[in-house]
Amino acid sequence: MAKHIELLCDLKPGEVLACVKKKWYPIDICLEVCKNKKLERPVAYLLKRSGAFTESLNAYLELIARLYNTMKASQEITKDEISELRELFEAGVKVCRKHARVTHNEENEQGIWFNFLDRLYEMQLSQEDAKGLNSSAVEMLNECIKELLSVM
Repeated sequence: MAKHIELLCDLKPGEVLACVKKKWYPIDICLEVCKNKKLERPVAYLLKRSGAFTESLNAYLELIARLYNTMKASQEITKDEISELRELFEAGVKVCRKHARVTHNEENEQGIWFNFLDRLYEMQLSQEDAKGLNSSAVEMLNECIKELLSVM
């Protein structure tokens, strides 16, 4: 299995996430290989599966921040970027929901949601001083924050 994942990472990195979502792949081996190959989305997903919810959410937030910064600086946002931002946001929500299902401590359960909200809010605040931002990117982030508030 490890060799298969390693080869997939090298030859078809875009297919790794779909592959590791299959439950029969060993999480620890896949996580180690994906970390070594610097495949961030599969790593974020595998961290969630391993129960490392905070680390998983942080990985998704890093991906969201990087994509958001690219989007807000560009002249035109592509449908693929919009779709990817949406997928990353929804993956973060899934991490929080999974954490809530397995955590029986209300304070700990709410902490991960507020971490998510705080980080999105920090991204929003970082845009206030900047000029020439892509308004579609800003609107998308605002929509994500509103949606997060409604599902918390």
